[in-house]
Amino acid sequence: MSASMYPTWSSTNHLPVRTTMIDPLPDVIRRLLVAFFGLLLVAGGLVVGIHVVGLMAPIVLTLPGLTLVLNLADLTFMQMLGWATVSVWMVVVGLLLVGLGVMSATRQGRRIVLSRTALNGQYGGGRVTLAERSLVDLAAYVAERVDGVREARPVVRLRRKGWHVVCPITVAPEAALPDVAARLKTALHDAIERHTGLPVTRVDIEAQLPAQDARKRLA
Repeated sequence: MSASMYPTWSSTNHLPVRTTMIDPLPDVIRRLLVAFFGLLLVAGGLVVGIHVVGLMAPIVLTLPGLTLVLNLADLTFMQMLGWATVSVWMVVVGLLLVGLGVMSATRQGRRIVLSRTALNGQYGGGRVTLAERSLVDLAAYVAERVDGVREARPVVRLRRKGWHVVCPITVAPEAALPDVAARLKTALHDAIERHTGLPVTRVDIEAQLPAQDARKRLA
């Protein structure tokens, strides 16, 4: 794919797109509610189990004109076995819901919305969203395939004029830092601009040697 297919940018341009950071708070709340429901199931299952084995006194709930009594100790053996099975399943399902809700909520990251004006059809008529976490993963993938880079922990942010990339890296001790930095900047710039269609205005590299290799060099 030739470079002419992509727009050219100058440092004074502002993005011809409306960029909005979406905070997935409603989705996080839904997932946390799932986790909360799971906790309720776990608590309910434990209460039922404790009643089945007779470690808790009967629970009496008195309402106007109504009295409810929870006493599972007087049931037959088969009935107690059935309630014990229900209690185990409540705990298991509850724990699964808690794990699913908490893990999904913590993994969910911000999304970037890119919506072009009607005069420019690069993104079409609909809304295009980009997960910020996926862009960071892309930058790390590209950086760690540059010769001389052992590890990369990039941070990518969208500014008014384009992407700003800060990439802390661990450099192999035999590598020449100027060459590594130059190749890394080019690789990150080209990859992010090619995948997103938006300009990369700045790439900052923060390099360090592995601690053990650095001590060997000083010895």
